[in-house]
Amino acid sequence: MAAYLAMRSAGRGAAFGPHLVVLVVWVLLSGAAAAAKPSTVAVMPFRDLAADSKFIGEAIRETVMSDLRQLGGLRVVERASLDRVLAEQKLQQKDLEVGDAVRVGKVLGAQLMVVGAYQKLAPQVRLTARFIKVETSEVIGTAKVDGSQREFLRLQDRVTSALLRSAGLPVQAKQVLDDSAQRPDLQSWKTLDLYGQAVVATDENERRSLLQLAVAEDKNFSYAIKDLAGLESRLAKYQVEQDAAAERELKEVRQQLAVATERPKIEQLTVVLLTKLFQSHRYRAQAKEARTFLEGLGPGAALTPTVDQIAVMLVTADQLLRADQGLLRDGELYLRRAPG
Repeated sequence: MAAYLAMRSAGRGAAFGPHLVVLVVWVLLSGAAAAAKPSTVAVMPFRDLAADSKFIGEAIRETVMSDLRQLGGLRVVERASLDRVLAEQKLQQKDLEVGDAVRVGKVLGAQLMVVGAYQKLAPQVRLTARFIKVETSEVIGTAKVDGSQREFLRLQDRVTSALLRSAGLPVQAKQVLDDSAQRPDLQSWKTLDLYGQAVVATDENERRSLLQLAVAEDKNFSYAIKDLAGLESRLAKYQVEQDAAAERELKEVRQQLAVATERPKIEQLTVVLLTKLFQSHRYRAQAKEARTFLEGLGPGAALTPTVDQIAVMLVTADQLLRADQGLLRDGELYLRRAPG
């Protein structure tokens, strides 16, 4: 319509000038871009109506968000952004009313808020959700599904499908239901609890351990499998970067040692070198460097506190390497140097 009005403004039957052509193209492209812009959705943690475990609600939120990201058509607010706003609004422990959800949605720039809950009455489970349009404060859709715990993932698909229909995405909603039949049974309710704990864990090593436990509990739980693979890849990358940085630091200390001439400076740099080797778990190199320094002291050398520290670091490296013979030899030399 905008393009049509632009053409009419040029006069009936008039030829298009170059400026008008540019204007028409811009209007058409702008309209297409606006139409293609996806809505933004924020998913709240699902509240536990039985007060059984807060982590399962976090797991449900994460799995729903993961599914929405894969489907496309909606932009999903990241967990960290949503949790930060909830903390600022002091709503993290509160069951959000529509007004609260709308307020949070406006801060986040979301058009759609998902507020849900679950209730487990073994062996059954119920999932409920409301889909709130932020602009109008209107509940534009609801979902309530019941079933066995083993079919939990298929129940979740029905909630996700209802959300997509409410967001005006019927094709994606149908795709979710069509694919749902292939979903495996949930082997253990504990899987969700472990996965929820992993989701909120702030330490990456702790998160890895929890994801490993979740996968061990249910080898078909694809969310934990995918997250664990991604985390392992990131940790491996971090380790390579840390190793490279440590190597650069060691090289710099060795270069300083090579040109140092004063005894106190040499001792100080040697302690720094041994400490960095210890932190990098390079115990064999630590023992070698410490032994080389001590053997180079010569008879009658003064036993300073720094020399004593280096001797202790050598014995420590022997212990960590479980080098019994080296431990006996270096321990005897240590006692000989400082019989008191």
